[in-house]
Amino acid sequence: APNAPRVWINTLWDSLCMGHTDDRSLTDPEGGWDWVLARGASVIQTDRPAQLVRHLESIGRSTGNILK
Repeated sequence: APNAPRVWINTLWDSLCMGHTDDRSLTDPEGGWDWVLARGASVIQTDRPAQLVRHLESIGRSTGNILK
């Protein structure tokens, strides 16, 4: 939705995302990126953008607004 609020999650370190980090997402995406997406994240700060984009595409999520 064009006027929907954006929810920013930083998945770089455990202390910022309750352990649902980029590193965890590489081996357990359901416990990492999918967990934060399920809780409303619309912006994910990551050190692994290529892997995140591949994952989002694999689950049918839009990557149209990805900042590179």
